[in-house]
Amino acid sequence: MKDVCVLTTSRAEYGLLYPLLRKFEQSVEFRLHLVVSGTHLESNFGRTKDEIYADGFQNIIEMDILEETGDSAKDSSIIIANATRKMAEYLEEQHLDIAFILGDRYEMIGFAIALVNERVPIAHINGGETTGGALDEIYRHCLTKMSTIHFPNCELHKKRIIQMGEDRNKVFNVGDLCVDNIKNTKLLNRED
Repeated sequence: MKDVCVLTTSRAEYGLLYPLLRKFEQSVEFRLHLVVSGTHLESNFGRTKDEIYADGFQNIIEMDILEETGDSAKDSSIIIANATRKMAEYLEEQHLDIAFILGDRYEMIGFAIALVNERVPIAHINGGETTGGALDEIYRHCLTKMSTIHFPNCELHKKRIIQMGEDRNKVFNVGDLCVDNIKNTKLLNRED
């Protein structure tokens, strides 16, 4: 059985990751380690970890990376450092075969640093996108370069990842996870 870690730090990416998490949770080939962190743990952001528990996932690891932070610009750096430290501590006790990271969240840089240092392959979802002028683009491209395997959501993004020097045999256009959410949404009938 392979140990697969999926990281989530906000409501936005959890919603996108949900169908993938369900597949891992139901699989007999994979043991899911769901790292829940960031704003999921904060009551002023809705304490969305409660929704994750309510969804029935079993192996949830909470990592508080927002401790000792406030609203200053330096707090992003402290959060990245906290994520690196917490993930490194987790990896001392836990062997992972692969970790999945989605998108461009700055917190993920910290987790990725620890994963790379411990030689845990990273699968990056939604790399190759652009966000002109925003730090998100820098973080996304850093995550791409730290990753072993890539799952962009369209051919343009796949091409961009390959142009960044990534092995074309490890870049797979799989479409966007939000399509799975749309397909799995129960629609009201006309009468309702």
